[in-house]
Amino acid sequence: MLNLAPAGAAFGKSGILGINVDSYLIKSDFPDHQGNLNVFKVKPGNYHLYPFPVNPHLAPVRVPKAEFSLQPGETVYLGEFFMPVACGFYNVTEFRDQESRDMALLRERNPALAARTISKRLPVFSGYVAGTGQ
Repeated sequence: MLNLAPAGAAFGKSGILGINVDSYLIKSDFPDHQGNLNVFKVKPGNYHLYPFPVNPHLAPVRVPKAEFSLQPGETVYLGEFFMPVACGFYNVTEFRDQESRDMALLRERNPALAARTISKRLPVFSGYVAGTGQ
């Protein structure tokens, strides 16, 4: 999962939303890879996103966070959270710009949302929500 939480919230605490990233149980929105387009509404403010394993046998040691902020009335595209290898112990993840692909799907599925001005703001990992980062 990718956890959305208020900036400063501790790992696993005060999560607002758990975003599915890699589940074979959910049909992909894309024909060539597993992935889903997610749209969610949150209040203006400062947030962070971080990977969160749902496997109860995993205890993360270091968990990176990516921070972003939202202003009142703003709609933001945060990019694709890309994970080249399925969930495991040593995942490397990044936020990638797939705006043209994702916005085409968004316009197809939700024309009202597509009529809004959407700003692109790709988060970058800026520290750790758990662990020392060493």
